[in-house]
Amino acid sequence: MDAPVDTPWNFGEPARYHVHFRPWREDGVAKRILIEGLVQGVGYRYAFSDEAEALGLKGWVRNRANGAVEACVHGPDAAIEHIVAWAHKGPPAARVRNVVVSDADEALPERFEIRPTA
Repeated sequence: MDAPVDTPWNFGEPARYHVHFRPWREDGVAKRILIEGLVQGVGYRYAFSDEAEALGLKGWVRNRANGAVEACVHGPDAAIEHIVAWAHKGPPAARVRNVVVSDADEALPERFEIRPTA
């Protein structure tokens, strides 16, 4: 028996199972997300990109000329739900007023990227 490892997940007990997170599957969904409010100049794109990469999502995020931030993401339903929930809060300095989510059908990059303003 392994010595107990004190982590927040096993409370000093040895691990009894291994969890494997499969971050992206071919059968995922694609969504376009438009975020409105005070979302430019507050690190929103960089924080969104970090969150998306941590979830294993593919896609992109960019500023819009009208002051909004737009993203297109592809991945498992649970990861998409998580990033949409995160988009409603954003980084600490952001003040999100509205989030609009719609289906997307465009080809996405092989990783997550920050694109130039459109």
